Amino acid sequence: MDPEALKQTLASLDINPDEIKDERYAKAFRILFAIIETQNEEIESLKAENQRLRDEVNLLKGEQTKPKIRGSKRNGDISSEKERRTKKSKKTRESNSRKDKIEIHQTETCRVDRSTLPDDAVFKGYCCITIRDIVVKPRNTNF
Repeated sequence: MDPEALKQTLASLDINPDEIKDERYAKAFRILFAIIETQNEEIESLKAENQRLRDEVNLLKGEQTKPKIRGSKRNGDISSEKERRTKKSKKTRESNSRKDKIEIHQTETCRVDRSTLPDDAVFKGYCCITIRDIVVKPRNTNF
C-alpha cells in the first residue's frame, strides 16, 4: 500500500487522538500511527530494493529487466493520418545480378516425354536455371 493510500485508510477510520479523553489511549494511538507509517515507508523502500536486485540478477543472467513505464503525455495537436504519413519515394535499386556476368560454358535443353504427362497438362513456358559447378581437372606442366 502506498503512503497516500495508507493515509486515506487511516483517515477513513475517523480516529483523532486529540479527541480521546484518556491520555494513555491517545498516546498509544499516536505511537501506533507513527509505527504504521514508518513500517509502510520501510516496506516501500524494501520493495524498490527487491525490484532493483531482481533486475540486476536478470541482467547477469542475460535477460531483460522490468521496463520503466512512463505515463502517457496527451498532446492536443494530433495531426491527421495523411499529414503524418507522407509517402517517401523509394530509391530505385540497380540490378546487381551476377547471372548477367557469369560465363555460360554449356547450354542444355531438357526434353520431356509427353506420354508421361497427364492429359490435362498445359504448357506454361520455359524457365532458365543456372547451376554453378566446380570442375577439377589435372593440369600437368613439364619444365
